[in-house]
Amino acid sequence: MLRSKDLTVLLVAALATWCALALPFGIDAGQGLVLGIVLVTLALWGTGVVPGYVAATFLFASLILTGSAEPERVFASFSSSAIWLVI
Repeated sequence: MLRSKDLTVLLVAALATWCALALPFGIDAGQGLVLGIVLVTLALWGTGVVPGYVAATFLFASLILTGSAEPERVFASFSSSAIWLVI
């Protein structure tokens, strides 16, 4: 039996797939892919199905592996001294 959190993540994953394939709102293919990745990441963070660091790792890895962003851009915030005050 699926828990409501699991069902929510599955529904968001279906929505993310639709965004990546159907390209709603007049967006291009790259924007649809990033929108899908961000939606899944937010669902993982919001529901707590996986720990937060796993969701963040999913975001970083999927952006890099799909070619949506360069590693330098994904990890650019870690070079800022202000981020270490937050962490």
